[in-house]
Amino acid sequence: MRWQAINARARTITIPLAKNGHPRTVLLSPRAIQIFDDLPRHGELVFPIKPTAVRLAWEHLVQRAGLADLRFHDLRHEAVSRFFEAGLNCPGGSTCPGGFRRHPRCDAGEGARWHRPSCHGP
Repeated sequence: MRWQAINARARTITIPLAKNGHPRTVLLSPRAIQIFDDLPRHGELVFPIKPTAVRLAWEHLVQRAGLADLRFHDLRHEAVSRFFEAGLNCPGGSTCPGGFRRHPRCDAGEGARWHRPSCHGP
């Protein structure tokens, strides 16, 4: 991840090559922006660490926690579930009770913000 991908003013990060082969812009929470602002800047990389180091650290953590079937990607699903449980909604996700999608796409668009739903659906 490169610093130039983060737009603090728009509260977004641009992923140049997402899984679908296209770039994607994703909304960042105010807390995420604060964390990025607090990080030291030593070069163009936000996290100057090799992918192998991340993988090995993850494998060690999973083994130590006794969670052999936990995948890194599972954390995304957990985070989105927790946001919805807290009454928050992400842009692109469902805003009405009962309309929850298992994998809402939290893509940023013009004016996109994390918000509490105002819909009082069925």
